[in-house]
Amino acid sequence: MKKIMPILLCVVLTLSACQSNVLELNDTDRRIYLSVAVESSVQTRTPYTLTTPTPENPVLADVWASTTSNIYKHVDGAAGDGSNNVVSRHTKANFQNGSAQLLIDAIYPQNNTVNFVAMHPQGWVGNDAGISASYTFDGKTDVMFAPQTSGKYGDTNWPKLTFKHLLTWLRIEIVAESEAISDAWGELQSLTIKSSNNVTIDLQSDYRPELVTFGSDGTSIIDMPFYKTGENNVFPDSNTPYTIPAPPPANKDEEIDKMDYVEEVAYVLCEPVTASKVDDEGNNTTEYTLTVQTTERTVEVPVDLMSGENTPYGENTMGKQFTLLLNFKMGNTITVAARTTDWETGGIASGEITE
Repeated sequence: MKKIMPILLCVVLTLSACQSNVLELNDTDRRIYLSVAVESSVQTRTPYTLTTPTPENPVLADVWASTTSNIYKHVDGAAGDGSNNVVSRHTKANFQNGSAQLLIDAIYPQNNTVNFVAMHPQGWVGNDAGISASYTFDGKTDVMFAPQTSGKYGDTNWPKLTFKHLLTWLRIEIVAESEAISDAWGELQSLTIKSSNNVTIDLQSDYRPELVTFGSDGTSIIDMPFYKTGENNVFPDSNTPYTIPAPPPANKDEEIDKMDYVEEVAYVLCEPVTASKVDDEGNNTTEYTLTVQTTERTVEVPVDLMSGENTPYGENTMGKQFTLLLNFKMGNTITVAARTTDWETGGIASGEITE
């Protein structure tokens, strides 16, 4: 019995250490710790604008692991057994903060690097070769991708999944020149934009925007609706047409600035474009075409993106937001943490509506 007691004591101490808040690794652990960040941003009803997830605004993600760089083919049961170099694991994660987070129990190769990619929101579909992933976007969900990061069990510096915005955020403001013009147009019934409805990512460690494609089947151009600002309801909606705001009539000695009556009413997260400052003939180009329907008429509005007043925008719009003013006239454990990268303000856009 005396020979057994030290063994029992050792077991008790090991269990105690595992239950403490202090991480103690030993040769039997297969723990890989990851951290998460967002380049600015909520399984969200609106674009994700935090850099660190919170319990109220988590980042829901698909996380894929593999010991083969850039190949994430999921094989059931191939989670590794600690003695070989095979691991292929697809799981879901709910990131509620930027610190380490436990995923699922799994054993990872002791001497091999494990690679991870992650996609927000959940529901991505991988191809058979495990080298790409696709997702159908809807105009209201912020689609993000965290390119490959790598680590080994026992690493003290956690690899970080950094989520990048893949779509373009268009914010819509509206105003009419006068109440009479607002009455002439009638109530706003719908806003739509033509866009592809899916995004496909090549799972490359060297992430570049050109590795992201949209509507790659060539048949997915659709009229995508706009959504109410701060909500995921279609703007305005079928039962509530929206009155176009306008300044009241002015007295002869009164100056009224119509910009004081501008309202931000809608948003859409849509396919990015590579903007061109001018076309072959030297004219400003239009990057998007909106369809605006009121109770009195339906018009198409060409959108010219600007980086500033009178300065055409000439870059890729991925991860950028633009404000468009429509002016109406007549292991054992795997631990992961995340963040997002900031939405960048791309600028403004002109879109004048005339009778």
